[in-house]
Amino acid sequence: MEYKVFEYPGWKLARYFILSFKTLWYLYRERPVVVVCQNPSIVLAALLATTSRIQGFFLMVDRHSNFKIRFRGSSKLKWKVFHFISDYSIRLADLTIVTNSEARNYVESLGGKCVVLPDKMPSDLSADAIDLKGDVNFLFICSFDGDEPVDAVLNAFKRLTDKYCIYITGNYKKYDNWKKYVHAGNIRFLGFVGEEDYLRYLNSVDATIVLTNMPMTLNCGSYESVKACKPQIVADSTVIKEWFRSGAVYVDPNDETSIYNGIIEIIERLDELKNEQEEFCRTVESDWLVLDERVRQMVYELSGHQL
Repeated sequence: MEYKVFEYPGWKLARYFILSFKTLWYLYRERPVVVVCQNPSIVLAALLATTSRIQGFFLMVDRHSNFKIRFRGSSKLKWKVFHFISDYSIRLADLTIVTNSEARNYVESLGGKCVVLPDKMPSDLSADAIDLKGDVNFLFICSFDGDEPVDAVLNAFKRLTDKYCIYITGNYKKYDNWKKYVHAGNIRFLGFVGEEDYLRYLNSVDATIVLTNMPMTLNCGSYESVKACKPQIVADSTVIKEWFRSGAVYVDPNDETSIYNGIIEIIERLDELKNEQEEFCRTVESDWLVLDERVRQMVYELSGHQL
């Protein structure tokens, strides 16, 4: 299978037209029988969905969690247009890949054909360890977006002594309340860190925190935590517990007390949870290979072509 990327660094609106033209020209010239694309971009998915009906190729869209469910009933034109285009591409795609069964149910409710395939585990996250301050150290894998309970997590750590430290990734200047916590002895904002430094922190901490209140979402940080064999605090949702079913403590992401209790549980069960995560890391990779083969078989049955 050939992997093709088109890029244009200019003005956003012009980029849509130019990249759409390049994509259409490539499809016209090459005449593929199977096309796989990622969504985002919803524009690319909609363009390919339309073109697949004209050229007759089999279209598979790797959708992940780009559904914006919380804006489904919004009166804003932006979200009305988004969901119109999104629903259109879901209905026309021959197959949509999502990461969990809840997302599959959503796609099928809109008339789409769907299969579940969580992200593959990262291949190598090894890095040199660094000395950290606490007796037990946590890495809060964060982007300071609205779905992350930053205040609840940091308030929970303010209730702990300096023996228990949290290191937070991401551009904290986006976060209005960061100055409220910057002087706490056990809270450290790292800012945006490059991949090498990120892996050094990931390999050096005792556990991670990866929290979202967004539905149908599996975060990259959780996959990385499993691969690095780090116990993690995650949201108590069916979607997350379905895949990250071991080596984790599940909390209510909207409840500071629940998060605090989760931190205490990690501290008290640290060795046990580390062992669970190591075992889970070994099994989840073989589980993924089974699911991957199932997807390939489904594509063959639907299209008559092998990936």
